[in-house]
Amino acid sequence: MVLELVSAQLGISIIPKKLTNKLNDIDIVALPIKEPNMRWNIGIITKKNAHKSYALQEFIKVVRDIYK
Repeated sequence: MVLELVSAQLGISIIPKKLTNKLNDIDIVALPIKEPNMRWNIGIITKKNAHKSYALQEFIKVVRDIYK
């Protein structure tokens, strides 16, 4: 889905090099990152005001603890 959004010119994406072989049928190109030592910003997206299961709440706690 992400690659299709990129193909539709609705964004860009960073994907693992191993996934670039999936680009055969899609009109996009993979450009290598010259200096891959980058800091990642991690995000979690959920539906606003929706019920969050216990498992999701615990997962969010773990992610927050790891990526303070």
